[in-house]
Amino acid sequence: MFMSPPAAMADPEVRAEREAMKETSVAYRPLAEYERLLTERRLAAWKDGDFPVRVPSFDPADAGADAKVLILLESPGPMTSTEREGRRQGSGFISPDNDDFTARNTWSARHETRLDEGIALQWNIVPWLLAVGVQTPTSDEVRQGALELRRLLEYLPRLEVIVACGKPAQDALTRFIEPAYEGKYSYLRTWHPGQRAMAVRGRREELVAVFGRAARLVGA
Repeated sequence: MFMSPPAAMADPEVRAEREAMKETSVAYRPLAEYERLLTERRLAAWKDGDFPVRVPSFDPADAGADAKVLILLESPGPMTSTEREGRRQGSGFISPDNDDFTARNTWSARHETRLDEGIALQWNIVPWLLAVGVQTPTSDEVRQGALELRRLLEYLPRLEVIVACGKPAQDALTRFIEPAYEGKYSYLRTWHPGQRAMAVRGRREELVAVFGRAARLVGA
């Protein structure tokens, strides 16, 4: 983040520029190591052809290892996959600049509350692409994702706030993160910025309010 307007990843030139940033962003470099090790762990656990392995990258235009706020969603959507079939190409990144409803809504909420690229990092409690045709992670995948999140936190030395968006991320915080890191971070919970949740009156305003609280907690 941040391009203007949202959904900038629809442009192949933007996607190419973002890919090039992975080689130059100092804040992204530690997370590239985490991505590599995460993929290796998924491959080591591989059992059959449907076992989810592919992990989209962090957006190198986000705060990276300098993040003070971690925005935690559910699992990567179709527009994060470079192997997506169809007219619209996926980006390969977990990014508020992606070309889908969730990313647009996250982009606008972050823009309104100043959770910009120098402050926040976006990720998912289940960081790998789910099996084809599967839309919701299982409880075991959420547990595995929470263990991976604990590894990720070692790469985020400046982190102060974790914002859990949606039930899977919130459940993981309650069961696996807060008990292990009591007092270390501020934990906020809000709606997932996807189309279904945001269609309910008042929920977008609640999402923005929580993002605003996160921004204030880190002095943004």
